Amino acid sequence: MVVIIVYQIKNHMDLCMKYAFLNLGKYVHDFFELPGNYNFNAGTEVITCEKRNLRMDVAYFSDKNLINNIENQSKPVDFEKLSAIAEYAKFILIYNNALVNTIVITKVDPKYCLKEISLTRSLILRPYYIYMSPEEILKLLNMIKDKIDNNEKLTYRDTIALALIPTLAQDHIAEKVTEEVCHLIEKYQFNDNNLRSNICFIIDVMIDRNIRDKNKQKEVRKELNMEETRTIIRKLIEEENKDALKEKDRIIEEKNKELEEKDRKLEEKDRKLENINSIINNKNIDEKAKVNVLSSLIIAK
Repeated sequence: MVVIIVYQIKNHMDLCMKYAFLNLGKYVHDFFELPGNYNFNAGTEVITCEKRNLRMDVAYFSDKNLINNIENQSKPVDFEKLSAIAEYAKFILIYNNALVNTIVITKVDPKYCLKEISLTRSLILRPYYIYMSPEEILKLLNMIKDKIDNNEKLTYRDTIALALIPTLAQDHIAEKVTEEVCHLIEKYQFNDNNLRSNICFIIDVMIDRNIRDKNKQKEVRKELNMEETRTIIRKLIEEENKDALKEKDRIIEEKNKELEEKDRKLEEKDRKLENINSIINNKNIDEKAKVNVLSSLIIAK
């Protein structure tokens, strides 16, 4: 029997942004001109007082008591989403005695997104939205293309832009810019192979999302020699699936424990009913004693 394993990424943009900040943090921080400095990563998962398990996309310390929380959104930010972001900021404020800069990188014009939400009676969270219009994205891409065509050296900001443009592009231009970025990466002579590998990892994920034609996907991946990158992605997805299976096993185990507890309680009730029946049917016990014993059993049920 042949088993075919299909590797499927659930959220391409989130994966790319997390990878970008983990491996190219300072350069991504500078590209978006974010406040403070990129120092070190902060925890992204919290459990609230209401027993909600929240997981943010990216968080890092930009100062001693200041955390930049980066959220990547492809849809308008509504009350539900901003409420979850606010819960994270509230948790950090209470338990870490730190303030949070909430930054939302979005493909949607911020005028369609919620502008603020209350944290406490006196504190209001107002996220800072980062948005590049299709015109701005194409302008940036053409500027980088001109530099490469003229054999000019790219700045670090230019090279990071190659990785991020496909993640920022709106759907109607996403395929076009992703293909163009692939051609530019193949043409440009990188001095830093590690930087190129990190950029190719992000591009490879976005090829999967932005280019629909499977044959075209294979062509651009072959052009960039991405087999090593694909192996890394498969390993990451395997780990993600392992975590998901572990969580399912945990939920099933909890459900089994709940069922066992219910069965135990039912067995106890059955035993009490048997005791009650045996007392009622016992002719050797007078009626007053029966009433006293039955009352205690009923009260204790």
